Amino acid sequence: MADSSTGLSLSQKDEHHFIFERDGGRCAVCGTLGHPGELEDIDQLAYPPHPDHHPNEQIPLCGDCFITHTNEQLDECVAEMQEQQRALEEDPGDYEENRERAFERDDHACQLCGEEGYPKTERGLVAYPVCAGDYHLDNLVTICNDCITDTLDSDEDDQKAADRLRLQAARAKEWISSNDPNSERTEQTDNAKDS
Repeated sequence: MADSSTGLSLSQKDEHHFIFERDGGRCAVCGTLGHPGELEDIDQLAYPPHPDHHPNEQIPLCGDCFITHTNEQLDECVAEMQEQQRALEEDPGDYEENRERAFERDDHACQLCGEEGYPKTERGLVAYPVCAGDYHLDNLVTICNDCITDTLDSDEDDQKAADRLRLQAARAKEWISSNDPNSERTEQTDNAKDS
């Protein structure tokens, strides 16, 4: 069965959603944020594009990188992603410990609306993981419950709303990383742009 809005079968849409969520909506080569054809900014696709590949064997890729990189270069990115996934399975990070560190780093303020929260006020905060299943400090961004609720209670369907929230979190995280010279994510993004 196909979805008329995207031309993708439902199973392909689910796979693209999984890949997008796992990698925080970030092109695996250049680090540009986007979504597979449904939100603003770049269109992303899964590489390799063959239907017999499991999502764990695919990476999110923007159209520019798909055009400008050889298959050998992209295959290296797939292998690197798989190695990162294996490392995350061994050590996903301690959420409880890194949650408090994320709040301190973000000055106990929601990185979407700027309102201060716990423990300075009663406004509840969540350390939201940009990439699913990764609870290390450099993957967490502070978001208030109100922003989460407002996004998830929008008129969009649940999957699209969750994707939008993750993309907003990724943009906030990119801003945090660009202002922190010691951030691992800043170094990774800079290295990707240099290659």
